[in-house]
Amino acid sequence: MAYVEERTDTVEIEVLRAVNADYDGARRRLLKDVTSLTAAIIRDGHVTSGGEYTVPDGGRSHDVIGQTGASFLTLRMTLPVNYELSV
Repeated sequence: MAYVEERTDTVEIEVLRAVNADYDGARRRLLKDVTSLTAAIIRDGHVTSGGEYTVPDGGRSHDVIGQTGASFLTLRMTLPVNYELSV
């Protein structure tokens, strides 16, 4: 006998990118990374992992952190992940 529980947890991702004297370019690349990473994680849950988890639209967030003149910018992403857990 097994009990199945549906869970929603969050996945937190942090990406650092060197500015290399192009603050705006580094920021744009990190914002593009948000889309690429989100798509890759959704695809993994749907195709690669055989539907083991899904990523709902609600609850996603991202933020690019770093001041002008900094050596690195940091992207912080949070994605909700739904999955079933057998207890």
